[in-house]
Amino acid sequence: MLLRGTAVRAVKSKGSSMAISINGAECIACGACVSACPLDLITVSDVAVIEDTDSCIECGSCVDACPLGIIEL
Repeated sequence: MLLRGTAVRAVKSKGSSMAISINGAECIACGACVSACPLDLITVSDVAVIEDTDSCIECGSCVDACPLGIIEL
């Protein structure tokens, strides 16, 4: 579990050179990224977490949906 105040959680999908990072310290758990993910891979409790990194296709929908701009590819 990623707790509020944790710096950055970098996530890399299998076979990819790109990484998605969610700044847990800044996440307000609004759920916009959850709704945007076409594969339903993101959950939110205290902060947003990508649950199944191997299945992430790095489409960037969560990046575009985040109102704070704290998710990056």
